[in-house]
Amino acid sequence: MKQDAKENLNLPSRIYAKNVTNLSEEGHENNLKPSLRRIRSNNYPKLKSINELNLDNSKWATTGGKDPQQFLLYDNKNNKNRILVFASQLC
Repeated sequence: MKQDAKENLNLPSRIYAKNVTNLSEEGHENNLKPSLRRIRSNNYPKLKSINELNLDNSKWATTGGKDPQQFLLYDNKNNKNRILVFASQLC
């Protein structure tokens, strides 16, 4: 379950439901969901301010998945009036 929480964006309840058939008596749903949320939150970058947001060549600038496509089209990098433009072929 921990690996599923790290690798996909499913809700903790879906991750739990998918994996509950593989559980014996390891844990109760109400105890596991907060753990899954905590594991997932560790995947996201911790930012202190907009000045620290650097999306150049990062996984946060793509659509993700098996074939990631560029998602961030423009970043003016102006910390006072920052403009970020996101789009994909499907939009």
